[in-house]
Amino acid sequence: MHRSIQVAVQSGKTLLLLEELKQQRTVIGLNVNYNASVKPAGDVVQIYVLNRGVDDVLRIVQSHTVDDNFSIATAEISSLNAPEHQKLINDDIDEAIWEEMETGLRHNGHITSNFLILMAMGGAISATGFVVPAPEQALAFVAASIIAPGLEPLAKIPLGISLRSKDVLIAGLKASIAGYFVLMLSAAVTFNILIFTGSSSADEFLSDLFLQSLTKFQLKGMLISLSAAIASITMYLAYRRNVIAGPLVVLVIIPAVAGAAISLTIGQMSMFVELMGRFATDFLLILVSGIILIALKQKLVHKRKTLR
Repeated sequence: MHRSIQVAVQSGKTLLLLEELKQQRTVIGLNVNYNASVKPAGDVVQIYVLNRGVDDVLRIVQSHTVDDNFSIATAEISSLNAPEHQKLINDDIDEAIWEEMETGLRHNGHITSNFLILMAMGGAISATGFVVPAPEQALAFVAASIIAPGLEPLAKIPLGISLRSKDVLIAGLKASIAGYFVLMLSAAVTFNILIFTGSSSADEFLSDLFLQSLTKFQLKGMLISLSAAIASITMYLAYRRNVIAGPLVVLVIIPAVAGAAISLTIGQMSMFVELMGRFATDFLLILVSGIILIALKQKLVHKRKTLR
């Protein structure tokens, strides 16, 4: 998607900003409304820019807004047509910008009531999934991985490390701890209800073939998890968030954590350790691949600090 960027800037900076922006080939449209911004006070500059030129534009904006009271809003443009620049438009690239990636992860991986409810429902569905017939089991685990926003807080951690953003890193750690604690609590409560009502038993859980597969560390399984971890970070970097559930399903971190919670409640400590080991392995794959990919994007593509 191409981008629309709206900048509210002090009036004295506007002319110099416009001169630099006009020289950018990737800037397709440029509008200004003088004294149109009330908060913060100043002029409003509207920029229509190709995705490949967003970082250049934001670097220019940064250079004219250092220590100033300003605001910048970015948005996707569904279509952009300009006959003079159509070839450039058609050859545009798919890259997320740091600010949008941070905002997306913050929105979907922030400790809110909605986030915690969805994590809890993911835990409940996963807990039930271990003791239902195979066709329903597959649906349960896929649904749980889609419902529970478990990847976003984990992805914040490599983003914060790579961009040296303490706030993003701490937010990711807090959301991960809170979210997965609620998921485990929900899974444990759900399974205890199943046992109490006679709908299931510890033996039925322990005999589940999928559960047993989660505890086996095999190269082919690790390659699948590694590919999913790389895909998940790449999707965020390419702003393809609508399909992010795919890697989370393959990583199986939601059922692994739910299974660990159940193991803990029925006194199976060895199973608990093995399942948490599977979760830790997938998390490390996300962490390492995320740090590497984000660092490469910063060095080779974006080449700038985030707007703060």
